[in-house]
Amino acid sequence: MISYRTRMGRQVRFQCILFAWCLPQVSHVPDFEDSDDLESLIPDAVRCYLENPPPLTIGTLMFEPTITLQQIHEYWMMHAIDQAQRAFEQDEVPVGAVVVHEDRVIGEGYNQRESLNDPTAHAEMIAITQAAEELKSWRLLNCTLYVTLEPCPMCAGAIVQSRIPRLVYGTMDPKGGACNSLYQITDDARLNHRVNVTADVHQLECQTLLKEFFAIQRAKGKK
Repeated sequence: MISYRTRMGRQVRFQCILFAWCLPQVSHVPDFEDSDDLESLIPDAVRCYLENPPPLTIGTLMFEPTITLQQIHEYWMMHAIDQAQRAFEQDEVPVGAVVVHEDRVIGEGYNQRESLNDPTAHAEMIAITQAAEELKSWRLLNCTLYVTLEPCPMCAGAIVQSRIPRLVYGTMDPKGGACNSLYQITDDARLNHRVNVTADVHQLECQTLLKEFFAIQRAKGKK
């Protein structure tokens, strides 16, 4: 099956200014010219860009070679969408998540509730657990969680409990979302931790994957 990222045209590669400015800055990386996976070099490109910003000239002003926070969010959200695609291919509700710490993924997961017969096996829970194991700490400080669907109450609670400071999600869940739609667990002043939340990153892509999945399920006579 062709991956969802390929079907969507890998548009993040062409939209992101990283490929206009940053990638040339990592030409010193071994085997750069022979690499078929340029996207794996983006973290290095980000660091190079921040350390060596382009000179302020008429040319750079014309092309606006700046990395925006939105572009960074879009890049990492594509990794979460890749995880959601894995769920899709395993006949699971396609939700994917990644935890990013210092420009690298330290935890990733996709919904496995059906295959594991585990009601807690949501993408976020799996990614958070992996990240905690990687950092050897339950406190996921200076981390960002990217997930394709607005977290449910269970996952929102886990985000608060793990002290994740930033959450970025793809599309709202009007039937079960706990970060904006039905509840605001991540922004509840009564709790001992609040989370900076960004919504609707690659919203269309995340929605489309969910709609495709449920259309197939309805065609099979499943709910």
